Amino acid sequence: MVPLWGLNPPKKNEKAWATFDETSGYIYATWTHYDNYASSNPQDSAHIMLSFSTDRGLNWSPAMRINQFGGNCLGESGTPLGAIPVAGPEQEVYVTWANNGKIYFDRSADGGVTWQKRMQ
Repeated sequence: MVPLWGLNPPKKNEKAWATFDETSGYIYATWTHYDNYASSNPQDSAHIMLSFSTDRGLNWSPAMRINQFGGNCLGESGTPLGAIPVAGPEQEVYVTWANNGKIYFDRSADGGVTWQKRMQ
């Protein structure tokens, strides 16, 4: 299982969402990962992460970052938040999230293994 909480403070993971693909049995989970939660240091950043399971949750892929540009760790409009995964009918995965007042979208055509460049 992918641990979403309790990873080496001051790192923090939150706002996890998951979706289940009934056709393939895959589960996709997304969340926001903070290098140092509440830090205003520009070297600390937050990212949108994804992990998937191909066996109905028994095992999980290593967590991967899917957003191209990190945001701040302050949990505000400059932080990438609210990532929601959606499974398509042919192993596509779609993820949207918000950052700096914009909505971003990314997709995978191979069950979450590789990702296209994000769009806004």
